[in-house]
Amino acid sequence: MELKFYLRMEAVNIAQFISDCEDLSTIRGGGLLLLDSPRRLATKFPRLEQISGGGSWALFEFEAATAEEAEQIRNDSEVLFNEDRDLCHATFVVDIAPHTGDFLKDRETVLARNRWRQMRSPAVAVPREPATLPCRTDKVRPGVHQENGEPVSTSVQIRRAYGRKQKQNFYEQQTGIVCPRFVNDFDRLTQDASSGNLNHKMAVIHLDGNGFGKIQNDLCNTAARLQDFDHTLRGLRRGMLRALLEQTVSKEEWTNPDGEHRIETLLWGGDEIIWVVPAWTGLWVLNFFFSHSANWSFPEKDPQSRLLTHGGGVVFCHHKAPVHRITQLAQALTNYAKDAIGHDRPKNVIAYQILESFDHVGRNLEEVIRERLPEGSPRSSLLLQGELIGDVMETAKRLKQQLPRNKIHAVARGFVRKETSIAAALGAQTLQRVPQKAQEEFKGLVQKIGDERMAWVHLAELWDYFPE
Repeated sequence: MELKFYLRMEAVNIAQFISDCEDLSTIRGGGLLLLDSPRRLATKFPRLEQISGGGSWALFEFEAATAEEAEQIRNDSEVLFNEDRDLCHATFVVDIAPHTGDFLKDRETVLARNRWRQMRSPAVAVPREPATLPCRTDKVRPGVHQENGEPVSTSVQIRRAYGRKQKQNFYEQQTGIVCPRFVNDFDRLTQDASSGNLNHKMAVIHLDGNGFGKIQNDLCNTAARLQDFDHTLRGLRRGMLRALLEQTVSKEEWTNPDGEHRIETLLWGGDEIIWVVPAWTGLWVLNFFFSHSANWSFPEKDPQSRLLTHGGGVVFCHHKAPVHRITQLAQALTNYAKDAIGHDRPKNVIAYQILESFDHVGRNLEEVIRERLPEGSPRSSLLLQGELIGDVMETAKRLKQQLPRNKIHAVARGFVRKETSIAAALGAQTLQRVPQKAQEEFKGLVQKIGDERMAWVHLAELWDYFPE
C-alpha cells in the first residue's frame, strides 16, 4: 500500500540571487529561474503533483512505498537543485511531511521544516571556482569569466544570459499570445523627450494580495481545494496580463522608437507582482489592474466566495535609481497601505512616493509619511483607493485646466508645513477665483480622497503624472 507525503521546496535567502546587483538582465534572469524551479523538479520526478506555488516555492504531494523511499525523493530533489547548472547558484531547502488526514496541519509542518532548514543554510551558495578579482556586477563572487573586459562570476553570467533569453518567452508563456519585442534596459523603457519632466522617469509598482494566506486557511482545508485556489489565481493573473498587453501594444506611449514595448516584470509569482513601466503610464497601469481585478474572487461564482483584493505601492523615480532599493521601498509602501487601511478591512488601495533625489531612497518611511501628511489628516488619506484611481485621474485632468499650478503647490506646501490656517485660507481664495464647475470638481475630488487637505497635496504631488 502506497503512503502519501507532501514535499515543499523553496529558494531561500533569495536577495543574494535576485537583488545582489543593479544589472536588469541579471535580476530578471534570477527571478525567472526561481519561477521555473518547481517545473524543473516536477519534470525530473513525475510522481510529484504540484498543489500550489509562488515565485520561488512550491508544495507537492506524492506517494511512496515507505518513509525511507520518501526521504530518498527528498534527498534526490535537493541534489537536483545543487547540481542544476543554473539553480546551483541559489539556495534551496526541501522537506517532506507524511499525510495525516489534517491537511492544514501537514502544510504547516512541512513549512516549519523548511524554515528550520533555512536557518541552518548559508546565505549565499558558495562558489567553487577561485579567482583573483571579484565579479564587477555582484561585487561578491569570484570573477572567473571575462565579459567586455571585466571579471564576471558564473552566477551573474548564467542569470544574465537566461534573463536575456527568457524575456520574450515569459510573456508568451503566461499569455498564450504572440508578443511584441520588449525593451531590455531602463534607459530604453523611459526615454521619451516628448514626455517633458517625465523623460527618463519610471514607475516601480508592487502589488500584493490582501490576506490570501487567511483565505487559504479558511477555505482550503484539502489539497484539492488549495490546488483549485492556485489554479484560479494563476488563471486570473494570466488573463489580466494578456489584457494589459493587448490594450497597450498599439499605443504610442508604450512603444519606444525602436518598436520595443515598454514594460518590465521583476516579480511574478504567488500573490505578488512587481512591474516597472514608464512614469507617464504608472497611474494608468494601476487603474487598469484594479479595474480588471475588481471582481476577482474565490471560489468563483459561489455565494460564499471571498473577494481577492490587493494592496500596492508605487515609486516614481529616475531610471538610474538603484532598482533593488526602489523595489524595497515599493514593498514598504504596500505594507504601509495595508496597515493604514487595516488588515481586518482588506481593500484595493495603493500608497505612492515620488523621489526627486537618490538621497531620499534610504530614508525612514514613517518619517517621510509624517512629513507628507497635513496636520489632522488621517493616515488613510495618503492612499488612493484602487476602484477610484480612474475617477481621480479624470477629475484631476479637468482641474489641471482650471486651477493654477503655482497656487496648488502653494496650498499643498502650506498644509504639509502644518501652516494649516494659512493654507486653508489660500485654498478657499484659489477656489473662489475659478468657475463654479471647477469648484464642484474639486469637491468631488475631496470626496474621493476623504480629506480636503490631502486632496491639495495629491494634486500637487501627482500633477505631472496625471494624464493631460
